[in-house]
Amino acid sequence: MKNKKEIEKLVKEINELELSKKDPLRLRYCKRELKCYKDLEENKIKFKIGDIVTWRSQSSSYYKTKIGNIKAVVPAGESAGNYGYQADMVLPRNHESYLVLVKNKLYWPRVCHLIKC
Repeated sequence: MKNKKEIEKLVKEINELELSKKDPLRLRYCKRELKCYKDLEENKIKFKIGDIVTWRSQSSSYYKTKIGNIKAVVPAGESAGNYGYQADMVLPRNHESYLVLVKNKLYWPRVCHLIKC
């Protein structure tokens, strides 16, 4: 299980948040992240080159919906830099991920946020 530590950490945080009832937004976020990690473990999230996907990105408390095409499948343990993605620091992810082209710009979104159109 690749994401065992992340799953355990999220389960612990969810239990603490449910008991304290202090931060319902954080609780909802943690539950979504937990589902994402479990789906990744079970290989439920899969796309192929050419698929049209959408996701929401956030910056400075502004949300933006993006729609694009899968341009590359990045295998687990490999850097997106090997597939044309350029950023200051590109570390490999421990699961299969995807490069998405939106209006001539390449993005490397988190897999659990992608939705097939």
